[in-house]
Amino acid sequence: MTPHGHLAGDGVLASVGAILKDCVRDEDFVGRYGGEEFMVITSSYEPLHIAAVAERIRSRVEEFDFITESGEAIRLTISIGTSLYLPGMSVEKAIEMTDEALYDAKRQGKKPRGQQPFDVAITVGGEV
Repeated sequence: MTPHGHLAGDGVLASVGAILKDCVRDEDFVGRYGGEEFMVITSSYEPLHIAAVAERIRSRVEEFDFITESGEAIRLTISIGTSLYLPGMSVEKAIEMTDEALYDAKRQGKKPRGQQPFDVAITVGGEV
């Protein structure tokens, strides 16, 4: 997870989860998807709303300094991928499309040295 140890990694994951939850509406879903990946599921189909949520998440995570027990600050970066869950689409297909968008974002991203990366996939629309 991080070169700072498992406890710091667990703390960072909890902090990122709290930031994500704070950036979305109460009716949206936020969950850890595995490793350093989280997923946000929202029912909004509005591109401007989705872009605003993604930008709010990006800025809040990248402005956050996680302080380890030894007092060292860990800076975070984030990659965000989004997809639209269309009526009739399987949940698996929506997640696959979101994963592809996330990995595209990761390939395009430039992580500054000394920062820990986190990944967020946002699937919008539909019911799960």
